[in-house]
Amino acid sequence: MIDKLEDIAKTKGAKKIVLNARAEAIKFYESLGYIETGPYESDIKIPHSSMEKLIY
Repeated sequence: MIDKLEDIAKTKGAKKIVLNARAEAIKFYESLGYIETGPYESDIKIPHSSMEKLIY
């Protein structure tokens, strides 16, 4: 599913995807090529990290 969403983003001209992941999901996104860029405080006060991936 994420591959398909990345493909759609590419066709629309996106160069980078940015997301906020809960601690439990960080390793999953890293396995897909995302890099942790720093902490993010969510509105619901659950710790998250910002992550990004270049998608040329």
